[in-house]
Amino acid sequence: MEPQLKQSYQIPQPGRQPLPQGIIVRPAIWDDVSDILEIQNQGIEDRIATLEQELHTFDDQAQWFRTHGPGEPIFVAEYHGQVIGWASLNRFSDRKVYGGVKELSIYVERTWRGRGLGSMILGSLIDRASQLNIYKIVLNALPFNERGLALYRKFGFRTVGVWKSQGKLDNQWVDMIAMEKHLSTPLLDKSKRMEASASAQNQGGVSTGSNPWRAVIVKIGGSTLGAHDTTLKDLVTLQRRGIAPIVIHGGGKIITEWMEKQGVRPRFVRGLRVTDAHSLDIVVAVLTGLINKSLVASITALGGKAVGISGVDGGLLQAEVLDPDLGMVGKIVKVNPGIVHQILDSGSIPVIAPVALHWSNDPEKAGTLLNVNADSAAGEIAASLEAERLLFLTDVEGVLDSSRRLIPRLTPQQAKGFISSGMVAGGMIPKVEACLRALEKVPVSQIIDGRKPKAILEFLEGKSLGTRVG
Repeated sequence: MEPQLKQSYQIPQPGRQPLPQGIIVRPAIWDDVSDILEIQNQGIEDRIATLEQELHTFDDQAQWFRTHGPGEPIFVAEYHGQVIGWASLNRFSDRKVYGGVKELSIYVERTWRGRGLGSMILGSLIDRASQLNIYKIVLNALPFNERGLALYRKFGFRTVGVWKSQGKLDNQWVDMIAMEKHLSTPLLDKSKRMEASASAQNQGGVSTGSNPWRAVIVKIGGSTLGAHDTTLKDLVTLQRRGIAPIVIHGGGKIITEWMEKQGVRPRFVRGLRVTDAHSLDIVVAVLTGLINKSLVASITALGGKAVGISGVDGGLLQAEVLDPDLGMVGKIVKVNPGIVHQILDSGSIPVIAPVALHWSNDPEKAGTLLNVNADSAAGEIAASLEAERLLFLTDVEGVLDSSRRLIPRLTPQQAKGFISSGMVAGGMIPKVEACLRALEKVPVSQIIDGRKPKAILEFLEGKSLGTRVG
């Protein structure tokens, strides 16, 4: 007689220990691979989620991670810096005709099961799948995985059949339940997204609803756009892969050159350009004209689609004077992302110049223009859109310590301390501050070396680059 199938883990009962505040669901990065491995091996050991019985090695998991590009996302749930669950969409078939079908994997750390964490992760992953025009998710579940089956049904998966005696688990043949879920894609949901955009505009402030694009915000500066730079090629590649890049650009060096041509001496305070009326004219002309349109032209020449705007267009950015000593420099107080939504709906990359409307009760000042720091604008726009990732491309490796060595990760407390101590200085200050500003809404904020070929693609594919803040 074959041995009885043992179930070594007792499924937690519903309603026990509600989830605490502070859990975030975000795209996985390379540093998560070890945690993902540990959690998956728990699922293998507990004989409840898979027919696999041999534990994975780090090399196994690393190879699996590397095969997942942006079109096959991996999401993790993180609590106080610790990964506590994950889910992925995996290739269903190598045949091109099945490119829009993905297979689901989802695992939750033992002590967090039965508390609603799976719903958090799966909901985020399904949202992302819709944005990628994935039209169906399939899965196979063990019939005694009651908690998993309840989760799948909750999210609209339906049973399409039973694979009889699909494999052996502890030397006993078991069936597998085949399930599927058909998704609404961005093309089908366009009208809903437009309604959400209009709602955010009517509220007159930052959009707080769920973001249907899960965009990648990329801030680029003139110092990273050299003759051998691949940043714009990377952006076009992302667009072709179904990811929505949004570009916020600076242009400090070019502005300085034009100011000097006009006989104006540039001055900076805490990394921010002091801007008088004459300087503002130069800033607006160079940012919204010369640089913005040159970037759009370059993206178009590479085969991409882009639309160039400034923070003035559509009332995207509204700002108050930051400090009278800085002149006509603004602090962003409102973000109205409707115009960004419209550009994304058109299938184009928004390319945004950091000039804002002056938000003032003084009728003489209202409707005038303010220069806003591009890093700060990137952080505010990322938070407003609840972007998937916020990337700052700079001309150094990232945040460096006193010995000029790269710091791979900064906690919020460390980041604030480094600014106070002067370890973070100059133009790096607004970048780190923007990362801190975006923390509550954006899962990953990273400062990387934009001069490195394919820096954006390598980072999004899981390579450890630069400094993560948060």
